[in-house]
Amino acid sequence: MNNIPVKNIFAAVFTKKILDPLLKVLDKNQVKFWGTEGTVKYLKSKGYSAERFIFFERSEAESRSFFKVKFSTGSNDKYC
Repeated sequence: MNNIPVKNIFAAVFTKKILDPLLKVLDKNQVKFWGTEGTVKYLKSKGYSAERFIFFERSEAESRSFFKVKFSTGSNDKYC
């Protein structure tokens, strides 16, 4: 079986320890996580790079397939 290089992972889980088997096979220097606040705190405590994001509700004027997302990086919040 070939390995697939993974650079970014989205994770938002209630029970954080469920991520532990995955973390064992990932290189901390090669992968970046994105997730909700609690998951990001857990991943950072394990030594992984992780950034928090927040989903915003979509307005009536926006397409049903489009969500506003806020990437929270401290004082330099980003929107897309």
